[in-house]
Amino acid sequence: VVSSHFSGFRLHPRIFWWSCGAIAVISVALSAWVLKPRPDNFDRFWSPVLQVSSSPVLVLPTTNTFQLQPNATQKFSQLKHGESVTLALGDVQDLHNWHISLPVLQATLSVALALQRKGQTPLVRIGTDLKMDELRGHPIIAIGSFSNPWTQENVTGLRFTFDRGVSDKESPRIEDARDPKRSWSLASIYPDPQTKDYAFVTRTFDPVTREPFVSLAGLRSFGNQIAGEF
Repeated sequence: VVSSHFSGFRLHPRIFWWSCGAIAVISVALSAWVLKPRPDNFDRFWSPVLQVSSSPVLVLPTTNTFQLQPNATQKFSQLKHGESVTLALGDVQDLHNWHISLPVLQATLSVALALQRKGQTPLVRIGTDLKMDELRGHPIIAIGSFSNPWTQENVTGLRFTFDRGVSDKESPRIEDARDPKRSWSLASIYPDPQTKDYAFVTRTFDPVTREPFVSLAGLRSFGNQIAGEF
């Protein structure tokens, strides 16, 4: 028989063991709460995407590539310095959404592998080949800036936006809507070599589908790669 005395009060053995059991349960619960791993910055940023049961859609930039037909390629190979050649419309073939740049591919792989480690396998699509009905119920991850219509639609009105400039001779830039004097632009444009790029990462919600929307966008392809890796 086990009993306990405190200031003349006799504690019933059954109450004593119940109290010990309750203390043990509370101790285990507190230990589990203290030792529970806390979400890191990655989990906090991607939680709206990771918590959705449907697969996220990785939307790549749209591309239009012009390729010479074999006979036109032969004409060019025979040109000498200072000579020119006249091409007909049939000498050039337009390839729509057939190619993506290596930096965009690297960005796509970075994001896809990171999401797969968290249990989500994304679907990969091209921007202009997607219809709104295909995206309903799916989080969207858009790679690219000017060449991705989903990025253009979702970053409009935010603090940081893209500006292409009035002509191809002007360098594109990222602008700060709160400070018009503050912007980031490329030091050089094609065909001059580029040694620096700028990008920004945005997490919002698509205004139409109301699904999580993540934009990974640079001024050029290398900016897209850095945004994806980041």
